[in-house]
Amino acid sequence: MAGYQSDRIRKMFLNSDIDYRHFHLEGDVNRDESSDQLNQRYLRGAMKTGCRAIVNCLAAAGRTVRDVDFLAICTCTGYVCPDLGSRLIAHMGFRNDVQRTQAAWH
Repeated sequence: MAGYQSDRIRKMFLNSDIDYRHFHLEGDVNRDESSDQLNQRYLRGAMKTGCRAIVNCLAAAGRTVRDVDFLAICTCTGYVCPDLGSRLIAHMGFRNDVQRTQAAWH
């Protein structure tokens, strides 16, 4: 779906020791999108995927967002300010004293 045709590039994904990835796709691919439009697409997808991941993780542990002391976010796609962790914390109702970190892999 991402359109990678090169075997060299496909091997990088297949040999990364990452068990699975999540992609957020919406609408048709528009190669003429501005960087601001791409960043907004990233933010919508990151919030949706991040919320779902947090909810599923907490449900499996029998916990709530109020039980979380530390949130680590790792992304390889976009940059937003405020950062994604801060946005998820505010949106999902984490405690005000939760610690966070974010790593971006590019």
